[in-house]
Amino acid sequence: LEYLPNVRAAWQLSDHHLLWAAVSRAVRTPSRIESDLVAPGIIDRSPGFDAENVIAYEAGYRGQPVPDATLSVSVFVNAYDELRTTELSPAGGFPVTFANGLAGTTYGVEAWGAYQVLPTWRVSAGLSTLHKDLKLKPGRTDFTNGGSAGNDPELQASLRSQFDVTDALQLDLRLRGTDDLRSPRVPGYMEADARLAWRFSEDVELALVGQNLLHDEHLENADAAIPRLVPRSVYASLRWGF
Repeated sequence: LEYLPNVRAAWQLSDHHLLWAAVSRAVRTPSRIESDLVAPGIIDRSPGFDAENVIAYEAGYRGQPVPDATLSVSVFVNAYDELRTTELSPAGGFPVTFANGLAGTTYGVEAWGAYQVLPTWRVSAGLSTLHKDLKLKPGRTDFTNGGSAGNDPELQASLRSQFDVTDALQLDLRLRGTDDLRSPRVPGYMEADARLAWRFSEDVELALVGQNLLHDEHLENADAAIPRLVPRSVYASLRWGF
């Protein structure tokens, strides 16, 4: 039995400005692997593994600071406890077991906004940060060195332009960037996407799309034995609605 309370409040400052805040609790219950997995001499059953839990504190602003712009900014602090660790046996070797030896906080900011530059041109941007401060509890060990806590970038950002060249021709451009990943290390990257669409009628649209245009390829994930490289791609699409 887990309890998941959630309390939220909002203050409408005016027709175009809103402040809000929230406190909530969430859990991740043990999977069958964490409870029942056994590999003789390597992994022992972990019947004492409990649910991971977090208490999330959030606050933010959402509004329309000027007539042609919208803005949303939020800050968050997440207090985690009972996070999974893979612990060695009391003798310091195998078999390992799953335990709840990691705790700490994450915090950051999320923001996005949009501005209608012209009736035919809209620009939007987004930004998110994530900082982790997770540590082992006294007397605990972790064979994976915090691997279960994830590998996330501290900064992600994007900028997008949507422009109606004519009533039937639309050009979308997007620039996005991601910070380094730490363990395993993956260098940060910046990429651009583009989409040019012709609408022949209300039901038929032809589009030419390019993705990851700034580089021949870039690395996104180094967790597997074979690193995942994402290449540049260009393709055409035809959409027919009926």
